[in-house]
Amino acid sequence: MEMKKHRITVGLCAYNAARTIQEAIDSILNQSASWHELIVLDDGSTDETLTFATKIAKKYTSRIRIIQQENRGIGEARNRILAEAQGEWLAYIDADDVWHPLKLARQMACISTQSRWGALVTRAWSWKDGDNPMESASFDFDSTPIATPYPKLEHQLLIKNFDFHPASVLWRTELLRNFGGYSTDRNGEDFAPFLNMALAQIPIGLLDERLYGGRISEGSLTHHSTNHYRGAIARLKAVDAALSRNMDGKGQLSKENLKLLHQGRQRFLRWAIYGVRKGYLPRDRRALAHPLLMEIQPIHSRWWEWLKLYLG
Repeated sequence: MEMKKHRITVGLCAYNAARTIQEAIDSILNQSASWHELIVLDDGSTDETLTFATKIAKKYTSRIRIIQQENRGIGEARNRILAEAQGEWLAYIDADDVWHPLKLARQMACISTQSRWGALVTRAWSWKDGDNPMESASFDFDSTPIATPYPKLEHQLLIKNFDFHPASVLWRTELLRNFGGYSTDRNGEDFAPFLNMALAQIPIGLLDERLYGGRISEGSLTHHSTNHYRGAIARLKAVDAALSRNMDGKGQLSKENLKLLHQGRQRFLRWAIYGVRKGYLPRDRRALAHPLLMEIQPIHSRWWEWLKLYLG
């Protein structure tokens, strides 16, 4: 059920996505729910991304806006869309992925009555590049979608991993702005806004349905060890910022969450060192890994990480 009183901005960040952007935009245009505007941000592409996006926008001049900027990475691109968004709600899509035709309708049916929720996430399905994504999508849903507040999200983020697709999120726009938007890291930029809301006890809902289609392609960004390292560093920055706010009295954290932050910090230090060990040449490992190694606790774990770095 669509709630027409709500305006939705859809944000699509694209970098050298000429081959995939048509499919992504088609999945937005095919939504059963209406939306207020689509902002396509070309993040300094060197291929025909801007040309293709502009051609599509000419057919829908009142609904699609094109923004171009020099390449700054996904975090800054999403924040630019956040600054420009006119909708009360904001949903992002990556330029090589697709949405289920019912995504927005089912999300809005859940969230329209939840005045305290800051966001709603969904599960995702995966499809191989070159295939028809809808052939592997499910259409077997209950007539009425039901979402629940994600339990102990801070524990999930710090001790485990995302078990939802972070790009599937439907944000309350003003609240995302108030929490500073995305980090500007070039990998792991999703982590900070989820962590910040979770620590502030802002409920984030989970709709346990596969409504976001993630493309699997050779050389996918998330599979590179160097980006494994960068993602861990982004998480460390978010944790350190939360700890700093708590020390400054700007964010009063419970003892449980403080403990989780310190546990997560040690986990992400090891995660970053693993990425260095697997993804960088020996001459680069010392400069990247040594500052991280000095923060590993307890001491015997630090020496074990040293051995893995030099023997692995």
